[in-house]
Amino acid sequence: MRSLGGGRVAALRWTFGDTSTHSTHPLAPSAVGVGATGIHLLDAALDDAEIVEALGDPSAYAPRVERVEAGTRGDGRYVTVFQRREGGDETIVCLGEGPGPGAAPCEDVCFSELCVSSTAGVVSLSGLWAPESQAFYAPGYRGFEARLEAVRTQPR
Repeated sequence: MRSLGGGRVAALRWTFGDTSTHSTHPLAPSAVGVGATGIHLLDAALDDAEIVEALGDPSAYAPRVERVEAGTRGDGRYVTVFQRREGGDETIVCLGEGPGPGAAPCEDVCFSELCVSSTAGVVSLSGLWAPESQAFYAPGYRGFEARLEAVRTQPR
């Protein structure tokens, strides 16, 4: 994690089984940045000036929270915030994208999602951003969606 242009940026490295690095889909984020306008999924190949510019742009995953129905945002992007109901103070934020309302039927995998826990770091990766478009979970996090309270959020 490093500070850059008024925000914080971290490179992401994907491993499989904690032993080897695997190639991911070309659309998989290789860096994440948090700035005044929200969270930004980035390409680690960007230079510092490009990252600073991206952190200043409006985020597709802005921090403003409002309840929305799943699949209602026109570009298919979403943020889902999960909070532990009992037994801890954990929040999990999932950033994702998929077909927007009215999109043509999908022939294969049509979504991507990355979930980060306030206490455990990255806890799941699935869809086009994941190796082989599979779903991967950190130990103990498979099915976390059913155990935590969800509040869907959307940027304006």
